[in-house]
Amino acid sequence: MIDKSFIKDHDYYMLFGYNSKEYLTTGDFSESILGNYPLILDKRNLNVYRVIDLLNEEIVLDKMIELSLVKKICPPDGTSLSE
Repeated sequence: MIDKSFIKDHDYYMLFGYNSKEYLTTGDFSESILGNYPLILDKRNLNVYRVIDLLNEEIVLDKMIELSLVKKICPPDGTSLSE
């Protein structure tokens, strides 16, 4: 069940949490779902990503660039900054 207390809505994406109905109703931690990392909904293509999938720094940066959260800066010759 979507945790309505944990929804962050942005222009291009939405970040939201989820948990069991029992936990959200009672607040009893023993009823919570373990490992329920937040989800990211890309509003442009409706793809959903688990934040755990994005823990690799390079993947996070690529996803942020894709979601237009940061702009990729390249030297004038078009080479990558990491080269």
